[in-house]
Amino acid sequence: MSNPIFEDQIFEKLDFSAKSFPTAEYEGCEFKNCNLSGTDLSSCVFTDCTFSSCNISNAKLGNTAIRDVRFSKDGLEGLLSHLDIIID
Repeated sequence: MSNPIFEDQIFEKLDFSAKSFPTAEYEGCEFKNCNLSGTDLSSCVFTDCTFSSCNISNAKLGNTAIRDVRFSKDGLEGLLSHLDIIID
């Protein structure tokens, strides 16, 4: 069973810290002023998405794909420590 796909959607002022985040593929989506602190984003795929003024600190990223994603004024504390960055 494949995950749902959200394309070109705007998610604004949503608090996912207290509820589950849908495991899905997000393409060209915008997240504005959302609270994703501590949210389980495992197995989600984000492609060409934008996160603006979102709190993403301590989000769980197991098997999460982040491709061509832009972050602006985000709460990234605790998120960067979960990423393995490889530079060739």
